[in-house]
Amino acid sequence: MRAQSLLLALLLLAQARDPGRPVDSSGGRIVGRVFAADTNRPVSRAAVRLVRANERADLQTTATDDEGRFVLEDVPAGSYSVFASRPGTFAETAFGQSSPDAPARLISVKAGDAVQIEIGLLRGAIVSGRILDHAGEPLALAGVGLAPTEGPPAIPRPTMDRSLGTVTDDRGEYRLFGIRAGEYLLSAYAPRVLGDTRQFAPIYYPGVSDIAAATRIQLSPGQEISGADFTLRLVPQ
Repeated sequence: MRAQSLLLALLLLAQARDPGRPVDSSGGRIVGRVFAADTNRPVSRAAVRLVRANERADLQTTATDDEGRFVLEDVPAGSYSVFASRPGTFAETAFGQSSPDAPARLISVKAGDAVQIEIGLLRGAIVSGRILDHAGEPLALAGVGLAPTEGPPAIPRPTMDRSLGTVTDDRGEYRLFGIRAGEYLLSAYAPRVLGDTRQFAPIYYPGVSDIAAATRIQLSPGQEISGADFTLRLVPQ
């Protein structure tokens, strides 16, 4: 019995020392680099997320280092999409997406494999302008928002995501940035004033109250549109 145990131990030791022995692993790795598509410079501190094919929830998230590199460990065998972004500067871009309309390219991961990828981030667009009141005075804290035209008609409220909504400063000026390329409706509104029987009517760019008459803004990566101004009018509540 003791001899058999010794023989088994020697066999296990020989296998451990054999460099050609396959690694027993149930998961793989995705090793990648994120860079700016327009300059080819690495993008540090970019958010990276891993999503299973045909799903929406994140399976893993990580961030790039100073060289724009990242590693996703222990990825179960299967097909995935990998997305990267740097909020405020680069819009979210999927692996294999060379233009905003291009589909994401799926990544196949097998047990024990290390898949290498690169993602070229598309720079976000910028829209800026000024909001005035009915008397031509700058209107502070007026809300400005973007709504993708493929979604339901709406006036977006300010959110933490400044690529979708913001408020004007004391000069009535606003600036939306990091916007993903696409077609949008731009709108503006202002909060009610207590005791006033009137309110500012919400309007759509270029200054119409009817959404059907609104001008749709087409944004491409890195494009900047300035002078998207509004004048809000008072109407009875």
